[in-house]
Amino acid sequence: MEGKKKKIIAAVAAAVLLAGVTAGGIVLMHAKGKVNSESTDMDRIASADEASPDTADSSDTKDMIASLDDADRVTPTSTPTDTPTPAPTDTPTPTPTFTPTPTPTDTPTPTFTPVPTKPPTPKPTKAPTKAPTKAPTKAVTKAPTNTPTPRPTQTPVTIMPEKNMLGINFKELATQDTGIYKTIDSYCASLTPSSKNSYTGLFAGKNLIMISAEAFSAEVIDEKLTPTLYRLATKGINFTDYYQTCGAGTTGGEVMNILGVLPYNSGDSMLVTSTWNNYFTMGSQLNRLGYYGKMYHNGSYTFYNRDKTHINLGYSDGFLAKGNGLEKLLKDKSGISSDKDMMEATLPQYINKEHFNIYYMSISGHSEYNPRHKFAKKNWSRVQSLTFSETVKCYIAAQLEFEDAMAYLVAQLEAKGIADDTVICIGSDHYPYGLNMTQCRELFGLPLNKNMNIFQRDHNRLIIWSGCLEKEEPIVVNDPTSSLDILPTLSNLFGTEWDSRLHPGRDVFSDAMPLVFFHGNDWKTDKGIYVNGKFTANADAGTLPANYVANVKAIVTKKKAMCKNLQTVDYYGHLAECGALK
Repeated sequence: MEGKKKKIIAAVAAAVLLAGVTAGGIVLMHAKGKVNSESTDMDRIASADEASPDTADSSDTKDMIASLDDADRVTPTSTPTDTPTPAPTDTPTPTPTFTPTPTPTDTPTPTFTPVPTKPPTPKPTKAPTKAPTKAPTKAVTKAPTNTPTPRPTQTPVTIMPEKNMLGINFKELATQDTGIYKTIDSYCASLTPSSKNSYTGLFAGKNLIMISAEAFSAEVIDEKLTPTLYRLATKGINFTDYYQTCGAGTTGGEVMNILGVLPYNSGDSMLVTSTWNNYFTMGSQLNRLGYYGKMYHNGSYTFYNRDKTHINLGYSDGFLAKGNGLEKLLKDKSGISSDKDMMEATLPQYINKEHFNIYYMSISGHSEYNPRHKFAKKNWSRVQSLTFSETVKCYIAAQLEFEDAMAYLVAQLEAKGIADDTVICIGSDHYPYGLNMTQCRELFGLPLNKNMNIFQRDHNRLIIWSGCLEKEEPIVVNDPTSSLDILPTLSNLFGTEWDSRLHPGRDVFSDAMPLVFFHGNDWKTDKGIYVNGKFTANADAGTLPANYVANVKAIVTKKKAMCKNLQTVDYYGHLAECGALK
């Protein structure tokens, strides 16, 4: 009898403990406030209290994980120094302290040279006779504390044909989901989809070659020194105010370029998605249209766990690098590999395909930049007369190997007669943090004795080019843009089926508000720049809506939370289980 009594007491205690833990989980994971509607028209942004103090952001802020609705609660972090440590193994550099500088002049609205009435028409092609082999399907992994009850169907909403949207009923999902899934549902339900435009489908049916260029910078582009890169940058789509956010080193750059989100899991930011449904990558989107797809890297197959991540990004023929076969194709098998050598070795694998979608991660421009660098030594004669320090000249010499790779690639596309039917998109992975801050200022043409702000450090150049664009007037984008905008912009240009509400970035040709933001507090719009706690409006910004700064701050915080939440749960896998994604 005494033993039975003890068992009953123990059972009751366990039940009480379990109830407490469960209740705590519910409190932690549920949204705690009303989601504010974010509109593409700043005049319709909900007002906020401008008088509230501005606090520093923390990448580990719990409110940003658990709730997009607690957008204004953030946790202060310590202020890092201005001098980074060179990172020869792709180790990201701590974000420096930035001193306010004069505000760059922005055009308040997008400046685009209109596309002619009859835009370049893709060369008619017939559908591939044989669909490419799909990458092995991975089991969907879900966060254990947020696993919803699977539903066989969801009621679709009416699709507005003029909007970049799918028929996902976010409002209905929010009534059924819990935790982070519910938070994302509610946030997306509050947004207005961006509009399609005259550039929608401009590249439909064309091939795509997307490149993340190691430590690439805008200063490398020069009409005489790098004529091919200059051609691609000025005769394609001209991005005059572009930023490549730096976070989590090279893998962080790939996360932004490929997935369209800020990295929030350091060096594992891509790894967490290795078994998830990466539905909206360009690999996945074009794979659904029957494209042949493959990823290449002339570095280690396993570095950053790419052997696990890059086989799950939607490219039908997987991933090839040094360690799983590329080394057998390269001419030079010693030391750091040549980007040109990689192009020569891999181009024959896809150039004869009817539709191809290719991704490259280059490596020739990697640090350390000194006379012993393989490509600094090879290309030294081409930079010797430049008026830079030896280290900066070594950096530029290393980047010349990437220039030579692009010259070879374009020449081959033209020789094959498919340059007009192929799109090349080039974005850096991060600023050249193999240089110290003084050397970066030297390269960027800034005063050597003054700190840079984050916009000066992370400014760069995005390249989107196709041979067909050279026959028309240049398309110019003067609005501030960033690496988070690459994925939605390409989705619009290729005319794929996508939903702008699921992307923290924007299609740069749409009516969505131009916005560049980072992990910290700083941001920039077409109206002005907010840096180091101070907003400076552009000279031609005009009268701003009431509480403009406070409301943009709230939008930025919610977008950062969206980035983090999309790296916390397999949301697209969840939407597929609900029947919202096919």
